[in-house]
Amino acid sequence: MLLLLNNLTFHNHAFVVFLQSLAMSDLLQVYLVLLLSWLVVCFDVKVYDDNSLVCYALKWMYFKTSTTSPCYLAVMAAYRAALIVCPLRMKANCTSHTAVGIVVGVAVMAMVGHANVLFLEADCTGSTVHWHSYSLMAYINFALRFALSFLILFV
Repeated sequence: MLLLLNNLTFHNHAFVVFLQSLAMSDLLQVYLVLLLSWLVVCFDVKVYDDNSLVCYALKWMYFKTSTTSPCYLAVMAAYRAALIVCPLRMKANCTSHTAVGIVVGVAVMAMVGHANVLFLEADCTGSTVHWHSYSLMAYINFALRFALSFLILFV
């Protein structure tokens, strides 16, 4: 997908940046997180220790990529809607540099917002983060993964 996006010529380079970031986020989730989980469930093959740094990083990567993908979709939809409403101003203001800034901002927001997965999870042996004892963290998780994307689309 990334190679295809690089070979095609688009008139709107900012939209290509959004598409590439969405493709990268989805590829990271599929190959770094879901594929390794699938290997454990189907074949009982683990490529990392349960309490290793890799396990915590993969769990954090799952939450990060599951936050960035819907946010990138919402930003792309908002960008396309803004291009319809005021095309000249959006073409002048939203260049590839501002698109990269938006992508980096969403990625940093997801990284920092889900840093609690690294610090609050006692062990990495479970398949889910136990939010029942961290009620504030459950609200932060909900806001970052679901509510923020719908808020962007709503505005």
